[in-house]
Amino acid sequence: MIRFIDLGEQILEGQKSFAWFDTITDTFIEYDGYQTWDSWEDFAYSYHQEKVYSKFRPLERFKKLFKA
Repeated sequence: MIRFIDLGEQILEGQKSFAWFDTITDTFIEYDGYQTWDSWEDFAYSYHQEKVYSKFRPLERFKKLFKA
């Protein structure tokens, strides 16, 4: 299962960040060398840069879990 993790301002003050956690592997998900993102657009860009699309982790699945 994938979990949305709201990091708030824990990384940089004044800048909200988020991450994704995979409860099956107990690891944070990484795309394009990143494990945290500041916006949906940043995440979608990293996701597409990876160029390895998984039928188990389509972008739409992340979008349903994303909380702005």
